[in-house]
Amino acid sequence: MALISALLLLLVVTILGMSMFRSIGVQARIAGNTREKQRALHAAEGAQAYAEWWVSQAGGGNATMGNNCSGVVTILDPTSVQVCSNQLTASTVTKGPWMSNNNPVGFVYTPTGMSTTGPDSYAQMPMMYIAYLNGTYDKQTGTQLSNYRVDASGYGGTTNTVAVVESSYQVQVTYTTQMTNSKFYSLTGP
Repeated sequence: MALISALLLLLVVTILGMSMFRSIGVQARIAGNTREKQRALHAAEGAQAYAEWWVSQAGGGNATMGNNCSGVVTILDPTSVQVCSNQLTASTVTKGPWMSNNNPVGFVYTPTGMSTTGPDSYAQMPMMYIAYLNGTYDKQTGTQLSNYRVDASGYGGTTNTVAVVESSYQVQVTYTTQMTNSKFYSLTGP
């Protein structure tokens, strides 16, 4: 009787131990997925912040209506970026690769210290896209308002982990005449 009770008790303890090991494995995978999701989100937010910084630089000098973008450009310095007058194809914004007029488009942003090789590497460098939406010019105040949509994507350690962020960004520039604080008045805009 003692032997049968001991075997039953051993069986119950073995089943409990196996279920604990199985749940530990699942929790480890969940933790790894959460880490990769956060890495992808931080990479995308970094590219988004760079794009917003870039479009508002130099007194609004980069806040233009833009040009037609038709390719993927690696950012070597701030002059490599441009505002795009064409919008991303809606069906490609969240799933990628980004397309506009059947052409792959975007700007590859490489933050300092980010790598696609070695330990803690990323699957791909983040990308960004600045699209001109619309703008207004108030000829009474000399103020130009330009609205942009900034899209950015980032990857974690694998191409299965991607985050896409999007923001609307507005740049306001007030034009003044040289050597005075009076407003620039123009019937046609700046």
